[in-house]
Amino acid sequence: MKLLVHLATSSALIMAVSTARAADPIVAEPEPMDYVKVCDMYGAGFFYIPGTETCLRISGYVDVQYEYSTYDHNYFNYQVTIGIAEDAGIADISEAETVEQLVLIENVTERKHSSSTGEPVYLARVNFDAREETDLGVLRSYVRLEGEGTNEGGGSISAKDVYIELGGFSTGYRTTALETGGLPGLMLDGYYGGGRHMYANYTFAANGFAMTAGVDLDDGNTLALAAASGDDVDVPDDAYIASLNASRGGGDGESVNPYIVASYSSSMFNIRGKFGYDTSADEHHYGVDGSITPVEGLTLRGYWEGNSGANEYGYNSEVLGYFPQFSGGICECNLEIAVPGGGEDPFLFTEGGRVNEGYAYADQTWGVGATYQILSNLTAAVGYSKTSFDSSFFSDWESYVVGLDWNVTDNLLLRANYRHQEVGFSEVTSEIDELRVRLRRTF
Repeated sequence: MKLLVHLATSSALIMAVSTARAADPIVAEPEPMDYVKVCDMYGAGFFYIPGTETCLRISGYVDVQYEYSTYDHNYFNYQVTIGIAEDAGIADISEAETVEQLVLIENVTERKHSSSTGEPVYLARVNFDAREETDLGVLRSYVRLEGEGTNEGGGSISAKDVYIELGGFSTGYRTTALETGGLPGLMLDGYYGGGRHMYANYTFAANGFAMTAGVDLDDGNTLALAAASGDDVDVPDDAYIASLNASRGGGDGESVNPYIVASYSSSMFNIRGKFGYDTSADEHHYGVDGSITPVEGLTLRGYWEGNSGANEYGYNSEVLGYFPQFSGGICECNLEIAVPGGGEDPFLFTEGGRVNEGYAYADQTWGVGATYQILSNLTAAVGYSKTSFDSSFFSDWESYVVGLDWNVTDNLLLRANYRHQEVGFSEVTSEIDELRVRLRRTF
């Protein structure tokens, strides 16, 4: 009897344990994970691409910017009336058979014009930087993707920088080594020669000294020298020079342009000199820039650039002559050329009203600036730049800038800049005031 009780009790316990085990959930064993390894050979942010010896860093930023600008223009309006000359022997202009029967009556009026504009813009940038060690040195590839837009919509995304480096050799498409760069902390501090090109160069660096020698492929961004509407026309002495087209470039087309850049950097200061030759324009670009930190928190920077003539790296302008507005029954329209001729047809009409006067190039540009760290997260900046031209049509262009940087938190910067700019050409002067506020999130 006792045996039966023991058997029954044992069976009940086995069944209870079996039932309890059956109720437990079935948990799958986790598979081993292949964690991304940190690569610390090239600085912060690099990691090994799984299964390779290549280190990759993904970085970039997002900008949201608001800007407001005001423009004050002082200029002279030229209006020329075609009248009848004294003793012409005619009663109406339409009866004229020779130019000598007509005279030009000039009326000059000083005018002022003011305007303002404000527009939000945004920009996004993503950088891919891949590096690895080889027997020939560090092999590097770099791609920068960038897109921007306004309140009306976005533009296309493009590859701004694409290049490959091995040891000291580098080739691809990027900002030229002749680029000066801006004054620290300032978005609106003037113009600096450069631009993006296909290129190839070699850099030697040791003990703070570096020298880069290479070539840029001229992008062919030249300025048209022909009249805007057909054949060239001689410009009268009293033609009113009233506009310009500003652009880089001054050569005849694509060419290979050699350059050399030398620099020295230390913990306290750095200095750099550059020289480039535009073979298609047969002109030179040269300059020097540097910065110094005399005391902690204060950085001073300056630059100077010069050009022997209009070239790919300088600031060039096409000077366009606008003829006076003619009236009096002959031509009552703006931007139209009416040049007295001779013979049976005393007047030659050429549409367009614009004719090229040649190049005006910036023979020198210079600027100075300073930044001072007020607090651990607050920095102030000031700057001044000046550009002078080889042409009498232009006065010096001057720019005064102040800025403030506030590091709101890690990887978030609020930057505000104000610029007052004074520009002039011929008898036109303009004062431009600009305010920009930019919020930048870096990663």
